[in-house]
Amino acid sequence: MYTAVFIMYVNPRQTKPSAFNRLYSLFSLEKRNDRQLFVTNKRTYESQDVVLQYSNTSQLQKPEKAILVYLSNRLKDMKMLDMGIGGGRTTCNFMNLVSEYVGIDYSEDMINACTDRFKGSPRNISFKVCDVRSMEMFKDNYFDFILFSYNGLDSISHEDRQIALKEIHRVGYSNGFFCFSAHNLLGIDRLLRVRLFMNPMKMYREMLRCFLLRFRYNRHAHFSELKNQDFAVINDGLHQFRSLTYYVKPKEQIRQLRRDFYNIRVFSLENGREIPSRSHLDRLTDPWLYYLCRIK
Repeated sequence: MYTAVFIMYVNPRQTKPSAFNRLYSLFSLEKRNDRQLFVTNKRTYESQDVVLQYSNTSQLQKPEKAILVYLSNRLKDMKMLDMGIGGGRTTCNFMNLVSEYVGIDYSEDMINACTDRFKGSPRNISFKVCDVRSMEMFKDNYFDFILFSYNGLDSISHEDRQIALKEIHRVGYSNGFFCFSAHNLLGIDRLLRVRLFMNPMKMYREMLRCFLLRFRYNRHAHFSELKNQDFAVINDGLHQFRSLTYYVKPKEQIRQLRRDFYNIRVFSLENGREIPSRSHLDRLTDPWLYYLCRIK
């Protein structure tokens, strides 16, 4: 197991002093922290067990199904960029529906797994190793539909996230579609709930998970104060505590998008439905949410 490092990012606009402000000073937003986060997660997504796990899935999540239906009449004419494809979960569902399909991932092992899985695919389907922060291999205004599913955008730092959104805007066609999912900071309480099991071994593992979450991998965190922040990076136990994950409030995510995207819609993970009103966003507790927007 890799040694995970806890990093907390606090929104600089917050003025009220708190323990998080002191923690922010300790783990300031320097490039070494961005680099540490990037390297830690990339190493995890190149490990054999994680690659194997992602190579054996094809099921779409409820919001993805809803968005596929919404775009169904347009897909046949679209050039699609599928980002963070992992082992090809979304590839199975989209590659034969669009005019051109390009799947990318920063993990070469994931791309190799996709190449093997979809061997013999038509020439309009391709897979490339690519970092979302730097996509020089693609022309400006090229893709009609860009998908970054399963919280792939949450594997990089806050600063890198803004760079990635700028790059996505650059390669996306004006008035095209961008869809992605992001962990919901308002649903963080779910991580701390102790699930009850009749099986003693399962119960032991659940207690161990909660202990490690609180007292080892996030020992500097004050979970009661997390909801006072707009975004945070924590170790939530993903991949046996080998990953660091970005969590963001829905309204903060929308704020980040407004610069380069418009007509921003939010979908619930739990039922796949669009959230009907912005006034409901502060009450959402889904573990993550899907966002569908148009590219300016």
